[in-house]
Amino acid sequence: MGLAHSDDEVLELVRRAGETAVEAESLEDPTRVEWTGGRPHQYEPLKLLP
Repeated sequence: MGLAHSDDEVLELVRRAGETAVEAESLEDPTRVEWTGGRPHQYEPLKLLP
C-alpha cells in the first residue's frame, strides 16, 4: 500500500484506504496492518544500493 517511516505515516496510509478511528495501538493488529521487513513501531533506514 505504501512505504512509511513512522507510525504517523502508517496511520495516514490506513486512513487514506478508508479506515476510520485508527489509533497507533491498532498497528499491532495483523488484521489491519501487514508488516513486511520489520515489526510494528520499528523503522529502519533503507540501505541504498551502490
